[in-house]
Amino acid sequence: KRSSTGFHQWQRRWVIVRRTHILWSSRQTDTTNPLDPKERAKFNNSFTLLTVKGVRPVSSRGKRKFDVILPNSVYHFRCLTPEQRTLWLNGLQQHLKALTDSMRFLRRSVFFDPNK
Repeated sequence: KRSSTGFHQWQRRWVIVRRTHILWSSRQTDTTNPLDPKERAKFNNSFTLLTVKGVRPVSSRGKRKFDVILPNSVYHFRCLTPEQRTLWLNGLQQHLKALTDSMRFLRRSVFFDPNK
């Protein structure tokens, strides 16, 4: 993850995707329930994937960078290899599609029927 201060200073982070969240930490850690604020507190930062507008590869010499786009910010990530970047981009796109499909299903279900 790129630092918010300085030019092109990268911070090494352990990044995971769990359920509806992407979380990162300066050390390797995990969670089974990212919805629990106490579990999320084990990480440096996180955001819900429900707010993600898109993911995109970043054109660079090493082809290792990608962005996660939110409504009011863009998070920059760099992988160790181009293959890892491809895995992250494909994985995030699949995860976002699954979340979108789930939300679409729930909106059509009886739980969100505005007529009842």
